[in-house]
Amino acid sequence: MQLLRRLTDGDGHPLTRRLRALWGGDRPRLRAVDGGHAATPWGESHVPGHYWGEWTAESLRAAQMVWGHSLLGPCSPDELSLLAAWVKPRRGTRIALLGAGLGGFGLALSRICHCHVTGFEQADVLLRLCPDRRNGHLRSLDSITVKTEHSFDHVVIDGLGHRAGDIAPFLKPAAALASPRGWMIVRGYCVTDGAIRDGERHRRWVETEPARPRVPTRAELLRQVERIGFEIIDEADTADQHSAAIDACWAPAVDLIRLVSAKKRQRTLIPHLIEEADRWRERVEMIKAGDLAVVELLTKRASS
Repeated sequence: MQLLRRLTDGDGHPLTRRLRALWGGDRPRLRAVDGGHAATPWGESHVPGHYWGEWTAESLRAAQMVWGHSLLGPCSPDELSLLAAWVKPRRGTRIALLGAGLGGFGLALSRICHCHVTGFEQADVLLRLCPDRRNGHLRSLDSITVKTEHSFDHVVIDGLGHRAGDIAPFLKPAAALASPRGWMIVRGYCVTDGAIRDGERHRRWVETEPARPRVPTRAELLRQVERIGFEIIDEADTADQHSAAIDACWAPAVDLIRLVSAKKRQRTLIPHLIEEADRWRERVEMIKAGDLAVVELLTKRASS
């Protein structure tokens, strides 16, 4: 993440500091409130302690300038290929993607797997601001009912994008959606030591994330998966691929920030671009420091 940390223009100051000097003032955020409490197949209200996160139309626009249309994080061929290799989909395979954000990762997965992917998202503000929701590829988590139980061949929980590792709210819904013989794939971050969560660096990073995640340890993540009746079949450490995918997106984005700063009408996007850079830089630096692991788990229902 050297490009983000030390990109200079001859004056020896990081780009983010210079852009902050260019654009000051308040940064309004949209705080959404708790959602409804509809009944679910797993016997409790939708996502207790529901938190929508903090996003605005401008912050979402800024994020998509970096990652691509309908994306809130990296979507590299390597990451998609691993999912396709695990699922081994056939035409007509139905995959549910939980933590779908704006739906872009699900659309990319459907293209590489040649199958139908339906995204489910918890954050009401993302659902309201999503440009592609009308195409049916993205639904609210609240739409999961007894009628949709076990209606998908496989389920993917994505905790590597805007969720920032907080995948606990999706585990029971995922178990409800997956067919009895289907796979459940979990993508997420883990802190390598529980004490890291009490550190200043970790707290600073969490405060920059719209979802305000609570990142589990690996042991906690495995217990969460086992608690819903699934067992681990395979596990992959994808820290290198994930970091490379982030760097690959941010390299051209730095020039984009410079262009935006030169256009008066688009300067309102600058603070959002800076915030996006800061939080992803924190993620990568924690990964490279060994504080944050990137794991992908292939699971199935445990044998009775």
